[in-house]
Amino acid sequence: MIAQPRATKRYRGVRREKDAPLVAALRRVSAERPRAGSRVAAAHLRREGWTLNDKRAQRLWREEGLKVPRRQRKLRRLGSSANSAQRLRATRINAVWSY
Repeated sequence: MIAQPRATKRYRGVRREKDAPLVAALRRVSAERPRAGSRVAAAHLRREGWTLNDKRAQRLWREEGLKVPRRQRKLRRLGSSANSAQRLRATRINAVWSY
């Protein structure tokens, strides 16, 4: 018996070559529709004629590192309606409470 921790020997799965065209199609859909996630991309590919379920699409999506970019928050308008286009700056402590 070798004095080696069990954590050093783990199973590493082998990527299947038959998934390569499907992964390329997922990447293409992700580039075409940046706000679509794995489920929407899977539905889009099913309409194109691919055979896959949501779990497989989600697994391949995760393995490829594809992500949906976060939405940027809107900047709120501040001040009265006369100068609502300008963002107020604090000139002293407690001058502006919300941005």
